[in-house]
Formats: sequence, structure tokens, C-alpha cells
Amino acid sequence: MIEKEPNENGIFLRKVILENFLSFQRDEVDFSIQENQDPPRFILIIGPNWSGKTSIFQAIKFALGSNERDERYKKWSDFIRNGQAHAMVELHIQYHGEIVKVRRTVIRGKSPFFEIQLNHDQNFKKVHVNEIQKLIKELDINPDNQFAFVSQGKIDAIKNLKPIELCSFLEEGIGLKGLREEILQQKKGVLSLDVEFQSIVTRKNTLNFNLDLLAPKLERLNEKKKLLDIRKKYTDEFLWANKDVLQKEIEKLELAFK
Repeated sequence: MIEKEPNENGIFLRKVILENFLSFQRDEVDFSIQENQDPPRFILIIGPNWSGKTSIFQAIKFALGSNERDERYKKWSDFIRNGQAHAMVELHIQYHGEIVKVRRTVIRGKSPFFEIQLNHDQNFKKVHVNEIQKLIKELDINPDNQFAFVSQGKIDAIKNLKPIELCSFLEEGIGLKGLREEILQQKKGVLSLDVEFQSIVTRKNTLNFNLDLLAPKLERLNEKKKLLDIRKKYTDEFLWANKDVLQKEIEKLELAFK
């Protein structure tokens, strides 16, 4: 975790160091500001053609962990300056009073690796990509955000986007694409529940209709049950009333068989 000092606010890219990265041999791009001056909200890299603007832009994204590459760079080793064995980009990021140094190196024929140095560290230490991703997330930086990092070619391409493509680009850039997908998913769920609800309503109406058809039969059955109960009552009373007579008849029969 990075310690925060309340008297220093914001995140600010102080410096970019490039070594054998594309057209740069060993150069530094210093974005330092004057004391007591607020950090800029965004940075513009301007200059004549072939002055290395795109290289600096690509270097910053590379060091922040982006795996996006310009169409001109098919593999990681394409970032390495001609005739050199490796390329390295180092960023100095001011974060709440601390300077966080992030370094990413690629050796020809190998995958890039990360190193980091915090204020309390004496030297750079090699770290796993997951640690860098956690740090970059803590810094609230997304190197693949289309609005945070806009290349010169991307600006030209935006002008030619169709309305639907432009809408999709804007949604992704401001973080609404995931929200739209979630809304559409929720909409599918609501539609599915509505279909299920309509099915239940249809079944209810069918059962109510059948119940209306069965109501007269049920009423007749209830009347029949009442009549059977009455008949049983009178039958029991009749048998009880003739109990003595039946008892005498039984006794006569028993005597006759003796």
C-alpha cells in the first residue's frame, strides 16, 4: 500500500525515462511543475512529425501495463531500438506526496517484466504483473481507457466514425459500456420474468374458468352429501327404535335351532 499525505493532492506524471525504446536511445521527458502549482488535469504531447510523440505516448501506456500495441508493432521486441538487446521505460508518478517509480523492460526474444521502487525502497525490485495491476488500479489509472490515452491516429479515426460507432466509443471511454451491458442483461431478465408472469396469469384464468364449470357439480355433491347424512341419521334412529324387536327375533331363532 502507498502512504498518503493529506497536504499533497492528486496523481501526477513527473517524468518518463526511455532507454532503447523505439527511436529513443536514452532520454528523459520531464513534466515537473513549479512549487505550489497544481498538477495539470491532462498532458498534451505536441511536436513536428517524426519527433517521437507517438513513441512517448506508447512508452507511457507500455510502462503502465497496457498490452495494446500499435498496428506497426506486432511483437514486444518491435519496441526495442534497432541494434539493441533491450528496451526500458521508467515512470515517476507523484501520488499524495510520494514518488512511485514503475519500470517495465523487454529483452529481445522474451516477455516484458516489471520493477517498482517506492519511497522507502533503496532499489528497484522485480514484481509480478498482478502487483502492478493492483498498484495501477489503486492509482485509479486505466492505460487502455480511450479517453485517458488518445493517440494522434485515434483522433483522426474518431472523426470518421459512424453515429453508432461513435456512441459505442463514447460509452466505452466514459465507462458506460459495462453499465449498458448490465442494463441489457437486466432487461432480458425482466422480459423473462414478464413471460413467466403472463404464463402464470394464463394458468390462473384457466383454473378459474374450470372452477366456474365445476361449481354446479360441487354444489350438487354437497347437497347429495347432506342428504346422505340425513338418511344415515334416520337409518340409525330406525334401527335403534327396532332394537328390541330384532333382539326378540334373534332369541326365537336361537331357540329354534336348539
